[in-house]
Amino acid sequence: MSALSAKDLKKYHGRPSLRLVDPESLAALEQSRKIEVLSLNHFHRIRSLEPLSSLTNLRALFLTTTNGWDGTNRHLLVETFEPLVALRRLEIVQILGVVPERDRLQPLSRMPSLEKLSIGNTSFYQLEDFAGLSVALPRARGSLQPIYQMNFISRCRRCKKHALLFLAGAKQRSPRYVCPACGKKKIISHLQRWNSAGGVPQYDAPEKLGVADLMDTFGNPNAT
Repeated sequence: MSALSAKDLKKYHGRPSLRLVDPESLAALEQSRKIEVLSLNHFHRIRSLEPLSSLTNLRALFLTTTNGWDGTNRHLLVETFEPLVALRRLEIVQILGVVPERDRLQPLSRMPSLEKLSIGNTSFYQLEDFAGLSVALPRARGSLQPIYQMNFISRCRRCKKHALLFLAGAKQRSPRYVCPACGKKKIISHLQRWNSAGGVPQYDAPEKLGVADLMDTFGNPNAT
């Protein structure tokens, strides 16, 4: 699931916004119903997202853990993402290290306004979750990919030549950052799994894709 870029976020700069860090409750939303951008950071005392359903003007939502949890697979637990379905104007969602007790990502499939999704910092979500969303959310199709390159360049330690690609929804305990040359077999298997799950687009004959093809298809020209 591709990460958000500065370009993705630019359109929301200057809009009415609210950022809550480690809130005891979401009571502040009662006086903030006209906000268009909401950021909830490390909200470990919150389980229900139901209060968000009243934010009908919301266009961008960020649900994230503390940065100190990055790479640890620790996550926040919420009941379900179902309350977000009521947000008919929501265009961009970032979910980092947050998982639901039920429904997985299925509620997001009923949000046709979504244009960009960034979901990560946990191995909970699998490739099949993203494949299902790619079918249900054609407007967000560009952000629902089985493989992508981060906004930064990390070189393969083995060949020291190629930039690593990230396998979204890789199986637990499997490598997620893979070299398009040294790890080509893993990439082929990942694309075949995406195809089997019915993901859109389908990738014909992934075994025939060379390093250049993979980077053209999944590379990030803005990575630095």
